[in-house]
Amino acid sequence: PKTLFRTCVSSLDSSDKFGPMMAAEADARGFFAANKKAFVGDGLGYNWTIQQRWFPGFVPINDFLHVVEYAYSAAKAVHEDQANRWEQYVDWATACWQGRVDDVIHHLGLWQARVGPIPPGEELPETDPRKVIHSALTYFTNNQSRMKYPDYRCQGLPVTSSLAESLVKQVSKRVKGTEKFW
Repeated sequence: PKTLFRTCVSSLDSSDKFGPMMAAEADARGFFAANKKAFVGDGLGYNWTIQQRWFPGFVPINDFLHVVEYAYSAAKAVHEDQANRWEQYVDWATACWQGRVDDVIHHLGLWQARVGPIPPGEELPETDPRKVIHSALTYFTNNQSRMKYPDYRCQGLPVTSSLAESLVKQVSKRVKGTEKFW
């Protein structure tokens, strides 16, 4: 589809206050009257709370770009050599793209058992394989119901928020640029 316009709503308020702002902007743009409605989010819980409360008729979709980031991080944690890492990443990303997230969850569970769990009360470095695998496993498990990519593609729905993300980066760069002083 051709992009007709891009709009942006931002706030430093909590998600409880941001949800109504998003809904008001969506209403002003006629999104609630659209034939197809999708709510694409990065997988964080508060996004789905906003979706359920303010956009209940919209199809919740986990942004595929975030999925591939988690898949690559997990592949990097379980394979030291580049060739095996890349093969594992492609396998997991492909499985997600094909709607086989349960396969990825199963394999991550096997890897978690192999490397061991996060010891209770122990703070691990972000790069520790136990932590990386646990994080990916949690992410995929929590978002599995919003990762039905073959269905979304058949319905002509978006699977990424990249257009919105690029707008946010443009605004952020202009506001936070190196030559800006406030």
